[in-house]
Amino acid sequence: MASEKGYPQLSTILGNFEEMAMFRKFTRLNFANLAYMQAEILILETELDVIGEMNEQGGNWMQESVEELRKHPESPQWAKIKEIRSKLKEYSKSTKLKHADRTTLELLGTWIRGKDASSAFLHGDGLEPRAWTNDANDVIVLSARGTHSDSFTNWLANSAIPRLFDIGDYGKRLTVMGAEEMGLRYLEPTKIAAYARIISTSIASILPTCTVVVLYFIHSLIARIGAVVAFSALFAVSVAFFTNARPVEVFSATAALAAVQVVFIGSTTP
Repeated sequence: MASEKGYPQLSTILGNFEEMAMFRKFTRLNFANLAYMQAEILILETELDVIGEMNEQGGNWMQESVEELRKHPESPQWAKIKEIRSKLKEYSKSTKLKHADRTTLELLGTWIRGKDASSAFLHGDGLEPRAWTNDANDVIVLSARGTHSDSFTNWLANSAIPRLFDIGDYGKRLTVMGAEEMGLRYLEPTKIAAYARIISTSIASILPTCTVVVLYFIHSLIARIGAVVAFSALFAVSVAFFTNARPVEVFSATAALAAVQVVFIGSTTP
C-alpha cells in the first residue's frame, strides 16, 4: 500500500487523534450568509403579502384554505409558501433563538441607519433595514455574551450604564472603533456582569448584617416583629432582583433569614 500523503494522510492523523480535529468556523462568512438569507426572506415575505392582497381583491379565497391551495400546486401563492418554507428551514438551522437585548439592538440599528445617507450601511427605506427594528422580541442573538439572566444586570446594562456614556472622559473611552464620528459607545458584557457581581455581592453581605444591627437598637417587641417582616420582604425582593433564583429558592433563603432574626429576637432582651 502506497504511503498516504496530503489530505488522506491528514485525515488519518485526525482520525487517530480526535483532539487534533480542528477546523475553521468561518464566522464572518456564516454571519454574512445569515444576513443574505434574512434579506431574501424579508423579500419573500413581502411578495407573499402582495400575492395575498391580489387574491383578496380578485375574490380568490384559496388563501383561506390550505386544502384548496394544495389542489392548485401551480398557484403563485402556494409556490411562494413552499419557497419561504425552504428558506426558513435553512435559516432556522443556523440560528439559536435567544432574544436580543434592547440597548445592543439600538446600538446596531444606529450604526446601520447612520447619521445621514452617506454613512448609512443600508441606504434608503427598502425592506432590508427593517430587519433590525427596535422590536427586541422579534430579533435573535447568536452569542450569549450580551445576554443577562438576572433583572439587576439587565437594568444595569440597558438603563444605568447607557446614562454614563455621556459623562466626560469615561464615555469617550467606550467609543466603538470604526464608528467614532457617530458617537457610538459600548461596554463589554463581561465588564457589566463583573460590575453587577460586585454590587450584588456587597448587598448580599451587608443586608443580613444590617437586620441584626437594626433589631438590636429596637426595644419594642411589636416594633421588632414589624422590622422582621419588613426586612424579610426587602430580602426576598433583593434575591429575586439581583439573582436568577427560582421562586422556591427565594422562599428558602427568605425563610432562613427570618429564622435567624427570630432567634436573635428570642435571645436578646428588649
